Amino acid sequence: MVTFEHIQGSILEMNNTLIKDMEPVEPEELGLDNRSARVIYVGTDLLAVNKADDRNLQYYGGFEYVDSEFRLELGTHVYYSTDSPRVAGHYGQFKEVL
Repeated sequence: MVTFEHIQGSILEMNNTLIKDMEPVEPEELGLDNRSARVIYVGTDLLAVNKADDRNLQYYGGFEYVDSEFRLELGTHVYYSTDSPRVAGHYGQFKEVL
């Protein structure tokens, strides 16, 4: 039988695996205000931020305008898809630097 603790543990494990495979960068590398987050994680087609920093990312980075279909809270992080034009714009700024 599935328990709440089992679900929490599975989500935390998956979250840790995902974040480990992403590149941590400073907000400025994405063209964002340094108050947006302490660190932002860059994946193949997404950005992620620690849940504790998400409010700042929304306020200082304008991510409050990202539609909910492009935003996913999972465990201790919030993931944003580059299918959102706002997210794609910041993702593109990072890729230009590479």
